[in-house]
Amino acid sequence: MVHVDIVSHNPLSTHKELLARLNYDGQALDLQLAEGRDNYDQMWDYLRSRTTIDPDTAPYDFMRSLYEGIDATYVYASEAHEATDCSFNI
Repeated sequence: MVHVDIVSHNPLSTHKELLARLNYDGQALDLQLAEGRDNYDQMWDYLRSRTTIDPDTAPYDFMRSLYEGIDATYVYASEAHEATDCSFNI
């Protein structure tokens, strides 16, 4: 399954922490929060605010757009990739 990882990082160190994963199964998106996180609605709001693409009408394009849409100092989105190519576990 193709997905994008939403990752928190400290630019002054190598520490990275998975915040969430947005999966695409070919038809719909599924947001999974990392263990210990409970901000589902806030994460969806944040992701929607980072692109103009509507996730309901173009879910794959929405997911892929996050790579360029989320480029903050402490948070970034990975490029879309398969689970077998992922370095994070959820």
